[in-house]
Formats: sequence, structure tokens, C-alpha cells
Amino acid sequence: MSVEQVIQRRWAMYRPLEDWLPSERVFTGRTHDDPETPYAVVTRQTDRPVVVTSSGTSVREVTVRIDVWVDTLGEGKKIVARLGRAFALADPRKLDPGVLTIRRGEQDEQLNEDGSWRLRVDLIVLVQQSAGVHRNG
Repeated sequence: MSVEQVIQRRWAMYRPLEDWLPSERVFTGRTHDDPETPYAVVTRQTDRPVVVTSSGTSVREVTVRIDVWVDTLGEGKKIVARLGRAFALADPRKLDPGVLTIRRGEQDEQLNEDGSWRLRVDLIVLVQQSAGVHRNG
């Protein structure tokens, strides 16, 4: 399972987040058309090796960015707070055995020209990959 799929799965499993922004409004990579707010876009930013053992097992650090698009800053802050709790409370290994940790990285918010808001949260995911097993991070 890819890191993006793990994030989608956890999003759908965590009811307080799902109630504010349903997982079917969370897109991977980019949106198609121009969806109504609120919605979120999950994109992979970086994928780098941290450790590679002599047996070929590796640990990779994958940074995934989540951009949440909303009409009001208050709505966005509520969604981002629930997003933080969803991953803080999760046992990464139960989401996917190859995921070691998920932690929050940088976060910011931006008011757009049309009056909507974009709140950005980076998640940093450590992924273990066994020799000969090719995972999509």
C-alpha cells in the first residue's frame, strides 16, 4: 500500500475527521475539474532513503503534503486539528505493517484572492522496505 493510500485509509477510519471532510473529497495528486470546498489534495513531496542495511532492508522518509481548501479559516482549522489527532492517535503498523511512524511536519495557511483558504500540513512518514520488495513508499 502506498503512503498516500495509508493516509486515505486513516482519513476514512477517523470519524471526527470524516464528518468534517469526507474521504471521497480527498484527492491524490491533483483534483479534476474545480471541486466545491471543502476538499483536500494529497501530494508526495519527497522520498529519500534514511538507512539501507547490508541485507538490503531500507527505511525511507516520505514527506506527504495535504492541502485543505475551505471557505473559512475557522472551518479549515477545525479540519486540520482533526487531521492532527487522526494521525497522532493512529498506530501506524495497524494501518500498514511497513509504516514505522507518521509525524506532522510544517504547516501554514494562506488566504486566496477569491476569499477561500488553503491550509497546508506536511506529514513525514518512515517506511520500512524489505530487500526485494518494491513498495510505492
